[in-house]
Amino acid sequence: KLIPMSNLKKKCILIVEDDSYSMLLLKEYLSELPFDIETADNGTDALEKYSKTRADIVLTDIKMAGIRGIELCSKIKKINPLSIVIAQTACVDKETLNQLANGNFDNYLIKPYLKEEVLNTVKKTLQHKSSVYKIHLDSK
Repeated sequence: KLIPMSNLKKKCILIVEDDSYSMLLLKEYLSELPFDIETADNGTDALEKYSKTRADIVLTDIKMAGIRGIELCSKIKKINPLSIVIAQTACVDKETLNQLANGNFDNYLIKPYLKEEVLNTVKKTLQHKSSVYKIHLDSK
């Protein structure tokens, strides 16, 4: 039995970025992918939008006022552990890299980044998560 196209949910990316230039750049880069794009300029708004959209991928800045990227990732993973959360940061100090490694992120981007880096990171993370999820389902 075929599922009507109107019943299929289009994939969604939520970009969380407090810098307006970086937000526009990411929107431009990601517009090539077959996803709806939602944006938020802080963690509080991002959490509210995530609760409504259940975005398939969240691409979040780490250092923001209010709810920071690491806390946002934790809250999203509590709502849905299978959510894909990709961090982005300009800080590459040892402490930040440790936080990225231990923060439940599925991947990360270091600013400044090129368009191909963003697209490849999103695609590879999505492919990896899909294969892990398939293996998890197949093992049940």
